[in-house]
Amino acid sequence: MEKIAKRVLEFSGIFKKENELSKITTKTLEHKLVENEQAVLLQTSAEKYAESTIELLKYMVNEKGMGGVYITVSRLYNYMVYTMKDANINTENLFFVDCVSQMGGGGEVELENCVFTSPIALSEIMTHTDDLLGKVKTRNKFIFLDCISTLLVYNKERSVKKAAMRLLTYVRLHHEVICVLVTIQEDTPPKLLGYLRTLCDKVIEQ
Repeated sequence: MEKIAKRVLEFSGIFKKENELSKITTKTLEHKLVENEQAVLLQTSAEKYAESTIELLKYMVNEKGMGGVYITVSRLYNYMVYTMKDANINTENLFFVDCVSQMGGGGEVELENCVFTSPIALSEIMTHTDDLLGKVKTRNKFIFLDCISTLLVYNKERSVKKAAMRLLTYVRLHHEVICVLVTIQEDTPPKLLGYLRTLCDKVIEQ
């Protein structure tokens, strides 16, 4: 009985390792597909949201050597920089549009790598993004919008749709730029989620 139990445990350990490897491989393949697409939707659960965004960003910056503009609607600029550095993400060619700090009375200081604005100023966000992309020194660039579902807290669904369309139209005209739209599935209306999925070339579900 002891020998049988031991064999079962050994087999379980092998199966667990193979299963974990399968998950890692699948995730890696999904990330690699990002570089072949211009418009990517990262559709994640609230539980996996923070981990998923950092993992994808780390792949694009550290492994692919890309730089870009990170539009943060959910988390403060200072917090995002701290989180990225903690994950060993190179922030040298990263620029930020912070749509959060002003809501709490911050964002008064002018920074070279960050512009502070409001989450309701959708046209202004696009203008700042375009300006900051001009400062990115890498050949291949990205726009990372984090996240669509949070924009809905401050804007009507129709306005968010238009903003997403404008952003994706922009990258279609600039072939060196990739756009990643992040949204939390349970916080995104089904119709809007379906709309975003049809706009994007690739959907990563996590």
